[in-house]
Amino acid sequence: MAARDAAAAASLVDNVDEDPAEIFQLIEKLGEGSYGEVYSALDRRTNAIVAIKVIPLDGGDMGDMRKEIAILKRCASPYIVAYLGSYLKDGDLWIVMEHCGAGSLADLTAICDITLLEDEIAETLACALKGLEYLHSQKLIHRDLKAGNILVTVRPPPAS
Repeated sequence: MAARDAAAAASLVDNVDEDPAEIFQLIEKLGEGSYGEVYSALDRRTNAIVAIKVIPLDGGDMGDMRKEIAILKRCASPYIVAYLGSYLKDGDLWIVMEHCGAGSLADLTAICDITLLEDEIAETLACALKGLEYLHSQKLIHRDLKAGNILVTVRPPPAS
């Protein structure tokens, strides 16, 4: 990575001097997309399971990554996946997030071969709408709302 690219990459992360491989133990690959791969990992400091997006930084425009991290950092809602930090490792950006153990709503219904009951749909939509309400209160829009982007935790939703 050229010096200018390295400086731009370093500006994306919270923890420039820390090696994420010493902090997190990758457990399994959860998925992949055009941006990179997502892993479940153990945070050795807390013994908590987290999700880590590993994104190759190949000298391309890092503006989108910078925007995504800035948005994630400013979101603080139980209805939005929590951002936990970002790191650089061997030319890759590691974005550490709350782990949503049940996966996406699309995966959950497909893998389990289930159709949600009306009360389950109502609860899911209520939580998703609370997340959207929070985003809108922050002057943010989602632009890609779908079952594959609704992540499900194993903890109950917050009390209303």
